[in-house]
Amino acid sequence: MNNKTIVISAINIRTGGPLTILRDCLKFLSNSEICKSYRIIALVHNRGLVEYPNIEYIEFPKSINHWVNRLYYEYFYFKKLSKELNPYLWFSLHDISPNVSADRQVVYMHNPSIVNKIRFQDIKYDKTYILFALFYKYLYRINIKRNKYCIVQQNWFKEECCKRFSIPKSNVIVASPNIEIGQKYKTSDLKLNKCRNFFFPSFPRPFKNFETICEAVKILYYDGIKDIEVTLTINSDLEGV
Repeated sequence: MNNKTIVISAINIRTGGPLTILRDCLKFLSNSEICKSYRIIALVHNRGLVEYPNIEYIEFPKSINHWVNRLYYEYFYFKKLSKELNPYLWFSLHDISPNVSADRQVVYMHNPSIVNKIRFQDIKYDKTYILFALFYKYLYRINIKRNKYCIVQQNWFKEECCKRFSIPKSNVIVASPNIEIGQKYKTSDLKLNKCRNFFFPSFPRPFKNFETICEAVKILYYDGIKDIEVTLTINSDLEGV
């Protein structure tokens, strides 16, 4: 009897937090007993970014050339591919619920653009994101009720998605990031001083709300709380930053 197939779809993931999620997912599957009972197929932009044993890969190098390419794959080509692969589970790791044939369908929704206030002055920093975000909330809605489960990172985003898309709360799973810093760093490695240090690791994108953090520090400073230091991962060479 042939093993059932699980498809992990992540054709547009190549950097940042989404890439970490993809790597964690494939690493877990690669090392688990699941591979003995299921055929695992990963749809990726470049397998070199996420190559693990016991996983089959199908590459889509053109998926990142233009967002139209991705929409073509998600809503048209994957329908044909899913009929060929006949998957038990189609797990889309990047927001969009594709048009596929599968016993079960799951989507991981991590992009908060549906609740972000779009500021047109940010277009000088990231033209693609601003334009895409204008109709991203509509892309989220397409096929979303086909999913057995929707996975999000925070409870507030779960509440927002349930309200916006009329999804039962029982169908939305909150999977908070599990970061065990203690395994990599020792207390003795930390710089000891009188200042309380906060670190915000994030790509320099408009929707990351760096300004909110800066405003909060400003308020604290003028309230007399001056023993804090915040480190932001912004490239100072970027024009206008």
